[in-house]
Amino acid sequence: MLHHYRLFMSLVLLIIGIAACQQDASPTTVTISSQTPLSSPNITLSVNYQVETVIERAEFPVSLVFTPNDYMLWSENQLGRVVLVDLNDPEKIQHIAYQIQFGEQDWNAPFNVLTGLTLDPDFENNHYVWIYYVEPEWINPDYDHAVLTVVRFELNGVVGIDPRIMWQHPLMSEDLEHREGNIQFDEEGYLYLGTGDGGEPSLTQKLNTIEGKIHRFEVTDDGLMPADDNPISDNSLWAYGLRNPFDLTVDPVSGDVYATVNGPDCDDQITRILPYGNYGWRDDYPCNAAYNDDEFVNPLYTLTPTEGITGVTFYDGDLFPEWQGDLFFCAWNLGKLRRAELSAERDRILRVEELPLDGFQCQMDIVVGNDGALYFTSLSSIQKITIR
Repeated sequence: MLHHYRLFMSLVLLIIGIAACQQDASPTTVTISSQTPLSSPNITLSVNYQVETVIERAEFPVSLVFTPNDYMLWSENQLGRVVLVDLNDPEKIQHIAYQIQFGEQDWNAPFNVLTGLTLDPDFENNHYVWIYYVEPEWINPDYDHAVLTVVRFELNGVVGIDPRIMWQHPLMSEDLEHREGNIQFDEEGYLYLGTGDGGEPSLTQKLNTIEGKIHRFEVTDDGLMPADDNPISDNSLWAYGLRNPFDLTVDPVSGDVYATVNGPDCDDQITRILPYGNYGWRDDYPCNAAYNDDEFVNPLYTLTPTEGITGVTFYDGDLFPEWQGDLFFCAWNLGKLRRAELSAERDRILRVEELPLDGFQCQMDIVVGNDGALYFTSLSSIQKITIR
C-alpha cells in the first residue's frame, strides 16, 4: 500500500508541476511572437498521415531516444528506470536497460524523479547513455536537500553497465515541485540541462543558484564542467528566469536550443534559449504579461489557460518533407499535439496548427525516429505518426 501511495503522490506532484491549474471556462488564448491573439489553433492539414501504437504499455514514459541500430529507449519517471525495445523485434520485448539503485533502499516516489534521457553525441563509438534525476537527501549525508544528478552509463547490448556520476548539485528548496527537466546535447557537444524554480520564484533571478535556469556544460574526464565561453566565468548558467522548463530541443537549422516552459495559470511558453537571457519568472509574476517588459526575453509562443506544454522537437526526417524544420510540441492536460512554422530567421513562430491524433494523446515526449516517423508518449503508451 505504501508503494502505491508513493506512486500516486509522485504522479500528483508531477501533474501539479507541469500544469498548475485545471482548464476553466475561459477561452484559450494563443499568443505568438507577432503578439497576435488567436481564439483557437488553425487546423489546415496538408499531410496524409496515420497514428499507430508502437508500445501498448509503458509506465510514465517521460523521455524517448533512438539508437542508430533501432533500439528505442525511454525513461520511466515513477520507476526510476530506462527501458529498451528493439524495434526490429516483432514481439517488442521490453528490457530494463538501467535501474537507479540507492543501496538497500527501493525507488521511493515521490522523492526521486527520473526525467532526463539523451544519447552521447559519439554514441556510435562509445555507446554512452545519459540520464538526469533527483537523488533524495537521505542518500548523501553531505547534503540537506535533494540533489540533482546526472549519470552516464554504457549500453552493452540491451544492458547498461559502468554507471558514473558526472555531476551533482544540491537544491536550495525543500519543495517537491519544479525540480529537474531534461538534458540535451547541442551540435558542438555541449550538454544543456534544465532546472525548475523549486517552488521559489525568487531563486530564478539569482545568478548563483541552480534553480530556474538552463545550464550549459562541457564534458570532461572529470565530469561536467561549466563551458569556458558561458556568460559568467566558472558558472554553468546559460539562461535564467525560467519557472519550470520541461523539455529541450536543438534546431537543426540554426543550432539554437529551444525549450518548453510551464506557466502557473497563464503563459505556458515555447522560447528560444539565448545566452544570458532573462525570461522573467519572478515573485509576483504578472500573468499574461510575457511581452510587456523589455527587460526580459520574449517567448515565441504562449498559451493561456495553461495546458502543461511538455515534449518538443524539430522535424528533420525524410518521411514528411512538408514538415521539414517545423516544431512539434505536446501538452499534458488535453494531450494535444501542435505543429509550429518558424520564420526563416528562426526567431518567430508564424503559424500554429493542431494535429488530430485519432483519440490518442501526446502528453509527455515527442521525437523523430530513425524511420522519419514522429513518436510520442502518453501516460502509459507510445504511438507514432507515419505516412498513410
